[in-house]
Amino acid sequence: MTTRIEAINAGASYAPGAPLTIRGVNLVIEPGSAIGLVGESGSGKTTLARLLLGGLHPAKGSVTVNGTPWAKVKRSSPLHGKVQYIFQDPYSSLNPYMTGFDAVAESAFVHGQGSKAEARELARELLASTGLAPDAMQSRPGSLSGGQRQRIGIARALAADPDIIIADEPTSALDVSVQAQILNLLLSLQADRGIGLVLVSHDLGVVRLLTDHALVIYNGDVVEQGPIDELLNNPTQDYSKLLVESALI
Repeated sequence: MTTRIEAINAGASYAPGAPLTIRGVNLVIEPGSAIGLVGESGSGKTTLARLLLGGLHPAKGSVTVNGTPWAKVKRSSPLHGKVQYIFQDPYSSLNPYMTGFDAVAESAFVHGQGSKAEARELARELLASTGLAPDAMQSRPGSLSGGQRQRIGIARALAADPDIIIADEPTSALDVSVQAQILNLLLSLQADRGIGLVLVSHDLGVVRLLTDHALVIYNGDVVEQGPIDELLNNPTQDYSKLLVESALI
C-alpha cells in the first residue's frame, strides 16, 4: 500500500485555544514527492512538519494518512513506521546510553523488519550505506561527531522501511563539508529508494538541490507555493522575493 498524506486547509497551535501557528495548508505528500518548507526561524515550518507527521493534531482543517485522520491511527499501526522524521539535532533524538548500531537495530525490530538477528543485519547494512565507519557504529552518541550522529539518525529512519521522510533542517548543525556529504546521501536515497521527502529548511540552495516543489511560509501562513525553479526564478509575493534576493543560490 502506498502511503499518502493529505493536508486540507490545515492549521495547528501548540495549546488548545491558542492562536494558530500554522494555517491554510493544502498539500499532498506521497512516495516520490520532494517538497520543501521554506521560511525564516519562527515562521511555522517545524509546526507544519509535526502536523504532517501526526505529532500535532489540526485545530483547523484536516491532515489524513491514507484517508484516515492521524488522530485515529493507532500507535501500533504500520502507518506510523511508513512516515519517519529526521531531527535537526540528532543528539537530542538518540538514546545516550545506546550505540548507534543498537539504536538502528532496535528501530528495525520494532517496525517488524524480521527477527532480532535479521534486524541487526539490516542495521549493519543501513549504517554502512550511510558511510558510517564500523568503529563509529559501536560508539555512543556522546563520542561521535554531528555528521556521524546524523548518519545514525538517517539509518534509524530507514530501518522502518518508510515511504515518506520528513527532515527538519537536517544539515543546519553541521559544518560545510559534512553538510555536502549528508545532502548527497539524501539525494541518493531519493534516487535509489523513491522515498518521499519533506524538507524543512531556511536554505534555498539546499531546497533547490533536494526538492521540486516548495511552500514559502511567513508568520504561520503559506504565502506562496509551486515548482521550486519557478518559485525561485519568478517569485510573486514580496516575502518570497525577499528570501530569494537574500539567498546565495
